[in-house]
Parts: sequence; structure tokens; C-alpha cells
Amino acid sequence: MARARDWTECEFATLLYRPELSHEALAEILAGVREERSAGAVGVVREGVHTWHKEGRNPGRILSQMMVKLLEDKNRLRTQCWKCKEWF
Repeated sequence: MARARDWTECEFATLLYRPELSHEALAEILAGVREERSAGAVGVVREGVHTWHKEGRNPGRILSQMMVKLLEDKNRLRTQCWKCKEWF
């Protein structure tokens, strides 16, 4: 199985700012020209974001350096966690 391409900043921002969508609906939005993001991939990254926001850690290095950098950006707009519904 081929490795999926890296997430772009735009894809990750879409994931962060659309917590109300299901994994499946978000995967459809993120569908790209070359390939689609699977609902499973969306779920894995969302779990990583949830753990990062709750515990300040990147479990199993799920999140890329770009993702962590965006999450650490103090100028980033606040968003709601898809899982626990807390704002961060």
C-alpha cells in the first residue's frame, strides 16, 4: 500500500475549523485531485489534535511538524475540539 501524501496546511486548517462534520463528510470535502483523504485518516489526525489539546503531546508523532506548528501558533483562531467540544 502506498503512503498517502502529506497533509497540506489548507487541509489541516479545514479539519481544525470544521469540528461539526463527521469524519466521512470531512473526508469528502478534503478529496483532492490525486487522491482522497479517508475517513480513517481524518479520524486519526483528529484524535492526535484532541490529545495535543488535552495533554500537550503528539501521540506516536501522528501530527506532522507543520500541524504542531499551527496548533502552537498563538495567533491562530480558536476552534472547538471535535471530540470533547472544548475550545482551544
